[in-house]
Amino acid sequence: MQGELPDWRRAIRETAWLYEPLREFFAERSARHQGLREQLNAARMPVTVETYLARSAVLAAVAGVGGAIAGAALTWWLAASGTLASLSGVPGTGGLGRFVGANRGLVVGVVLPVALAAAFAVGAWYARYYLPGRRAAGRARKIGVGYPAAITFMYALSRGGLDIVEILERLAADEETYGEVAREAGLVVNQMDYLGKDFMQALRESSEVTPSPILSDFFSDLLSIVESGGSVESFLQDQREDAVQEARSVQAEYLERVELFAEVYVTLLVAGPLFALILLMVMGITGTSTLSQVNAIVYLGIPGGSVLALLVLDQLGAPFRQTARQPSDAVGRRPERPDDEAVAAYAERKRRGELWRRLSNPRQLFTDEPLRVLVVSVPLALVAVGLLVAAGLVSPSLSAFRAAPLAATVFLLVVPAFVALVPLAVFQELRQRRLDTIRRRFPSVLSSWASANRMGLRPSDALQIASDRADNVLARELRQVHNETEWFDDLRGALLRLARRSRTRVGTRTLRLVVEADEASGNLDETLSVAAEDARMDRELERARSRELSSYVVAALISFLVYLAILMLINEFYFEQAVAIGQQAGADTAGLPLSLQSIDAAGFRLAFIHSSLVQAVFIGLMTGKLSRGRVLAGLKYSLALLAVTVVVFGVV
Repeated sequence: MQGELPDWRRAIRETAWLYEPLREFFAERSARHQGLREQLNAARMPVTVETYLARSAVLAAVAGVGGAIAGAALTWWLAASGTLASLSGVPGTGGLGRFVGANRGLVVGVVLPVALAAAFAVGAWYARYYLPGRRAAGRARKIGVGYPAAITFMYALSRGGLDIVEILERLAADEETYGEVAREAGLVVNQMDYLGKDFMQALRESSEVTPSPILSDFFSDLLSIVESGGSVESFLQDQREDAVQEARSVQAEYLERVELFAEVYVTLLVAGPLFALILLMVMGITGTSTLSQVNAIVYLGIPGGSVLALLVLDQLGAPFRQTARQPSDAVGRRPERPDDEAVAAYAERKRRGELWRRLSNPRQLFTDEPLRVLVVSVPLALVAVGLLVAAGLVSPSLSAFRAAPLAATVFLLVVPAFVALVPLAVFQELRQRRLDTIRRRFPSVLSSWASANRMGLRPSDALQIASDRADNVLARELRQVHNETEWFDDLRGALLRLARRSRTRVGTRTLRLVVEADEASGNLDETLSVAAEDARMDRELERARSRELSSYVVAALISFLVYLAILMLINEFYFEQAVAIGQQAGADTAGLPLSLQSIDAAGFRLAFIHSSLVQAVFIGLMTGKLSRGRVLAGLKYSLALLAVTVVVFGVV
């Protein structure tokens, strides 16, 4: 049923009476949490301060109970494992220490649950308390990134003759494209529509609650311009120029954070594991059993840390991610075909022809969405493993990995990975090149379209001329827009459908800008000129970002080669030599430790090979994330580094 609440919201509503005493308690002390109130407003979290604090208190209590249960379970485990029995009193503490030693089970059983309960409860409380501030800061960053595009949109509408209130209304209605900036504009509109405030008052209050200093200054300056009767169009033009500089500043800050992140990543997840593996290997040679720690680093530490690093990098680059916000307007759908049997038959034949074309040429299907190829490549990888096992080349067992670590790893892991992932990497690269072509050529196509339209041609004819000057990718899309416009006489709908197909942020944003500005003014050539300049600025920023990040890509690849070289040198000239000496010498050989004969050499060799392969995979993915903002873009690097690793271990 429409409007039905989710289960968790219904549960909160039904148990709301439980929160009432807590709400009253925090309501009496609301003055102490004025900062939290401002952060809730800035984060656009629709909840009052007292309700939020009451829920936080309940969550902290639940976390405390969970901590107490965890402490009790840990106490039971310590007692069952005999750890408690080995504890004694603390020396030098007198009677208290003797009491603790004599009653260690009782003391630990009380202290540990209480300590964990307190830690869990306090941690949950402060995590909730500072959550709105973190969300507000995240919104401020997103507003800073989207601000230049929003100002361009407002400037284009202003040139079309719309007043500032209508401009803000259209901006607020386009949240899919302009994100958090549109939500801030929506706050101004909602205060006028639902609270009955005038424009000046709504603008003033919005400037006070927005989390972005940039947008707060914009609202304040706009308020001054409107009050003084100045030119809003000139003001927006100046703000647009300033926004370009601000965008460069925001990007520079982002690149600084990425530089620091790259240094930390190489130190902790490349140099750190290498140092740990060497140290544990030396300790293993001298008699300490360290293979379990080595395996923990190889199979848990490096993958877990790398996944966490990818998530952190994803959060750092979220505002700059080139993803498309898909238009959901009904006008973006094609018009219904007439109720005519001949037309219906033609449409059915065309649908079948399109389906046959896709099935006979799956390249386009996989290029549009590369992950689809896994439906074919993963079964092929499993078949390849089955054939290798059936041919007797390898046995899928741990003993096979220990007896022939490189051969078993190649046949059971590397070969299936290549069969499954090489097609994905190829189609991902084809898709990326297509998107790069669209982003690179889009500004010049818009300029050509504006020039042709300025000559007095119809928009559809001007678009056809622009398509003749475009390359294959854009030309095909523009011809489709031209054909749809000729058939349905609906340029707006055709452009919105192109925005949906473009799958790039700049394409979606620019085309929607053209649609909205043309609908407001009808002056398409001016709108296209502004849109072309906006797309050109976005392309320049992306090029600058790619140039800066290319150095980090090279550093990541070199760090892997250094990791592999050092590990090979240590393995070949130290570990292998030490094991060979231990195997040749007898047990009574003077001066040699017995550990040289008992060390698990096969386990260490397997760990060395797998650590290099794991690093190859994740450093490659990290490289793709740095250079393109997508993990899948790093598959080609991962596969190349895997091949290098196999060759190095096979030759040396």
